[in-house]
Amino acid sequence: SESSDGTSGTPGLEPVPSPVPEPLCCYEM
Repeated sequence: SESSDGTSGTPGLEPVPSPVPEPLCCYEM
């Protein structure tokens, strides 16, 4: 929520939003 990169100290936020919108778009199409 603070930084989009998520390198501030929360590496779990980076891989979370990345794999979420990817499969959602593919499945919707």
